[in-house]
Amino acid sequence: MEKNNNEFFGVDEKYIPESENNDKEYIKNDEKNIYESENVNVEYTKKDKKKFNVFLIILLVLLPVIICIITVIVISTMGVSIMKLNFKNDDIKEIAEVQSNLHGIRDNIEVASEIHSSAKDAINESLIQMQNQENEMFNSQFIYYEGEQKGSNIKALYQAVIANNQAYQNDEKQVKVKGITDISEVESKKTYNVEFNYNSAGYINEIVITETE
Repeated sequence: MEKNNNEFFGVDEKYIPESENNDKEYIKNDEKNIYESENVNVEYTKKDKKKFNVFLIILLVLLPVIICIITVIVISTMGVSIMKLNFKNDDIKEIAEVQSNLHGIRDNIEVASEIHSSAKDAINESLIQMQNQENEMFNSQFIYYEGEQKGSNIKALYQAVIANNQAYQNDEKQVKVKGITDISEVESKKTYNVEFNYNSAGYINEIVITETE
């Protein structure tokens, strides 16, 4: 859209949306937005988590293997060098150098082991952060409705629960409604209170809806 002399171009001037307070239209639009947002979040989370897990597995498998290969090659090389010595007086210095190198290799192995341990801790921390982000993303579709809400919002909340349970078939992300469980009992002019319960994984798994006095 471009603006010129306080006039906007690129917009059909014949289309002027009219605001309506009709609950049914509001619920329909809200359901559509929730469903589309849910599909995007589900697809994004699955793809991102799969790529990240593959990367972590490859890293954890390859790092110790590489360390072991390097260690075997270096030690074997040094062992061959020692065997080739004739143990003459002139070779004493060379033996000392080889021993010094072996000590250096041992120190490097210890350092590599510490690096691997630190990398493993960092990976575990990243997994925890990723899980927390996934929990927040999942719960965000319901958190908006927490507390005192109008009847029209309660109806939209019901639709959000239905869309979620259709998207997630596993029990961990299934959400149950308690209190007022029948959407036909909800009246648009009344106000209701919404509370949440969480499962051990940190996901909202129960929504309690009660009518305020």
